[in-house]
Amino acid sequence: MDEATIRQMYDLLHMNMSQVIPSTMTKEEGYACWRKAFDENLSSGTRHILYQRRNILYGYISYTIQESSSEIYWNEVQVHPRVKLNGTCFRELLSRFLSEIADCRADTVRTYANNLNRVSQALLQEIGFERECQTERGVRYTISKAELMRRLGNLRRRHAQ
Repeated sequence: MDEATIRQMYDLLHMNMSQVIPSTMTKEEGYACWRKAFDENLSSGTRHILYQRRNILYGYISYTIQESSSEIYWNEVQVHPRVKLNGTCFRELLSRFLSEIADCRADTVRTYANNLNRVSQALLQEIGFERECQTERGVRYTISKAELMRRLGNLRRRHAQ
């Protein structure tokens, strides 16, 4: 993945999350922390699905398949505010995510939403994720891969055509 795309991923994350959870760090300090974690996650198998048009990143999903524990960690989903309302970007990202995880042995999908991110919490519950536990800073969610595929399978079929 090229540097410009990686930077666009952070810029999109920063733009979206600064509306939800303001940070005390400068954008560059935040980037340095995020980039270190990004590189560590990349080396441990985190995958990224990008939605780009003409070299502009409009959204992405980051996820990690943990074959040893039969789990998929849906680490991040970010969609640019300009394309959030029409849903095309999000549907495309979900469709590609479902296609990529369809044949893996993992049978559970887990994710997390910060306590302040009510939009993410509502979206996860609408998709069918169940609250697994409450932490000090957020909520952990889970859904079986089979249930996720059943609920969102029509997206995957559209992507395969």
